[in-house]
Amino acid sequence: MTGLVISNLSAGYKRRPVIADLSLSSVPPGSLLGLLGPNASGKSTLLRAIAGLGDSSGHVALNDLELKTLDHKKRVEMIGYLPQSLPPASPLVAYEAVMAACRAVRALDTRTAEKAVEAAFVDLGINHLALERMNRLSGGQRQMVGLAQVVVRKPGLLLLDEPTSALDLKWQLRVINAVRGILRETSAIAIIAIHDINLAIRTCDQLAVISEGSLLALGPTETVISPQVISHAYGVKARVEHCSEGIPFVLVDYAEP
Repeated sequence: MTGLVISNLSAGYKRRPVIADLSLSSVPPGSLLGLLGPNASGKSTLLRAIAGLGDSSGHVALNDLELKTLDHKKRVEMIGYLPQSLPPASPLVAYEAVMAACRAVRALDTRTAEKAVEAAFVDLGINHLALERMNRLSGGQRQMVGLAQVVVRKPGLLLLDEPTSALDLKWQLRVINAVRGILRETSAIAIIAIHDINLAIRTCDQLAVISEGSLLALGPTETVISPQVISHAYGVKARVEHCSEGIPFVLVDYAEP
C-alpha cells in the first residue's frame, strides 16, 4: 500500500507512556496532514516516534517499507524531521548550515549540492538570509533556516513540529505554501503539528486530532472539525462557521469549567 500507515504505535518515557496504541490509516502520497491537539497531548512524541527517536513499539510503514527495519543512514535519507527546538545560534552563515545538512545525507557533487541549497532558499523565500550568521538571526529566521535544512534533502516523509510557531502571518503562509510545493514536486508526505486550527483547516488535506495520547478524529476537515471534537480535545466551547467561500473556521466562545 502506498502512503504512510501507522499501526498500534505506542511511545513515551519509561515511567510515563504518552502515545498509546495509536493507528493511522493510509496517508496518501503528496498530502499534508495537520496534527492538532492541546499542549502535552502527544503531538511531539508521535512525530519523534515516527522519526525513530526514543522508545516505541508498533509499526510505521512508508510505501510498504517498514521504517524500523532500516539502518540509520537510510532512515535519515527518507525522513526529514524538524523539532520544535531552533537550530543552534552558531557562527556559521545560514548557507553553510543548510549545505552541511544537505551533505550529511545526500551524496552530491559540489555543483549539484549548491543548486539544491540555492533552491531551498528560493522555495522558502529566504535568499536574503543566506549569508547572515546564525547567531545574528531572530528566532523566526532561524526556524526558517531549520526548515531549509529539512527540505533541501528532499525526504519522502517530512515531520514538522510547529514550524509556524515563531512566525508572523505572512511567513506562516509562506512555509505552508513551500511545503505544499515540495509535496507536489516529489509526491512526499508531510505531517505538520500546528496549534492554529483555522490555518490547518485552510491549508491541510487531512486533519488528525489527538488528545491524551489517543487519536480522537482523522479525515477531511468537514468530518473532523466539529464543536464536539473541539470540546473534547481542548476543553472549550466553540462554533464552526463558514466564510463566504464555504471554508469552515472555528470561533471559540469560552473555556469550559
